[in-house]
Amino acid sequence: MDGLKEEVIKEKIISVKPYWKMNGIYVVEAELDFKNGLSEEKCHAFLTSIADQWLCFGDPPNEVLASVTTEGCSYMKKGVYLINIHFSAEG
Repeated sequence: MDGLKEEVIKEKIISVKPYWKMNGIYVVEAELDFKNGLSEEKCHAFLTSIADQWLCFGDPPNEVLASVTTEGCSYMKKGVYLINIHFSAEG
């Protein structure tokens, strides 16, 4: 969340569960509401702070995925092995 805290008006942790495939890994589901949406510039800066390779889904993209196993990935934030983010236009 580095660089985005000032943009968040609501943060809710929905669940934290152990990942069934790997010991010591957890699946965290969270919901964030932003003051005025999230600008493309801030979104890009946030994503590149986590990983250098992302897969995008949808047109326009409404889901992004990064993993240590993504082809071409040479950087993933320490402690993150996979992250899947869904974007919603709901206000």
